[in-house]
Amino acid sequence: MGRFHFRLQPLLDRREREESEAHAALLAAARTRARERERAAELRAERARVARRFTSAGANLEPGAIRELFTHLDLLAAGIARQDTIEERACDREAASRATWAAARREHRRLMMLRERAHAAYVADVECREERALDDANASNRNAPVILLPSSFHN
Repeated sequence: MGRFHFRLQPLLDRREREESEAHAALLAAARTRARERERAAELRAERARVARRFTSAGANLEPGAIRELFTHLDLLAAGIARQDTIEERACDREAASRATWAAARREHRRLMMLRERAHAAYVADVECREERALDDANASNRNAPVILLPSSFHN
């Protein structure tokens, strides 16, 4: 009998490719989210450094320097808010990528299970045909003429 051929193999290959592409997109989205989170942490650390510098300088600052420090702190706060928004969008993109990957993985696994079932049915069919061929061969041997020999030959 010929080799096993799964009719949906092209679809299975496409689903496998879609799953790997979705996984790559998920990894890229996770890297982007981590990078944006790191940028937000850097901005927070910079704001903390500026605030510490302001508190350590205390009353020794001139009004113009105080105004500049507050302006700088306000700019850093706005940058942090903007970066938080960017990070939130990156998290949303990562969640969407994760959902896409999960759906692609489910479809790929579903087709893999179909292929495994089809292969099992193919193997069972091959075994059944082989068994039937052996049974037919045995049955044809039973119908063969039997030659009885005289009892003197049985010694």
